Amino acid sequence: MPRVGIHAIIVNEDNHVLLVRRNYLEHDWIPPGGMMEDGESIPSAVAREVLEETCYVIEPTELVAVGSRPRTNDVIIVMAAKIVEKANGQIDPNEIAEIGFFSFDKLPEPMNPEAKKLLALFRDGIRGHLLIV
Repeated sequence: MPRVGIHAIIVNEDNHVLLVRRNYLEHDWIPPGGMMEDGESIPSAVAREVLEETCYVIEPTELVAVGSRPRTNDVIIVMAAKIVEKANGQIDPNEIAEIGFFSFDKLPEPMNPEAKKLLALFRDGIRGHLLIV
């Protein structure tokens, strides 16, 4: 059965995108996200993952892209979201090494290559994109 991964593209008032650097896999930078859990809606899964990884309460605003990763049998859903507030809490250092806002023109390295392509499409106003990664 496919797993469903979700990510959020969150842009602040300075037009900088929120990214997290993972403490697993390639230890690269990527938009916050993770896997949906049983019984979750897409918006609630996106909000939960962003809260867990960044301590930001968000509101998903639009669908950005849907994709598939055939080699792992994953389905990927990417939504845009806006920050509602910063919550009290602590980020799990075993999962997330750093978080930060970055200019679309000066993304941090190492940047996940799939995320880099997606952010370029988002920056250029392209939505509703079908991804095959």
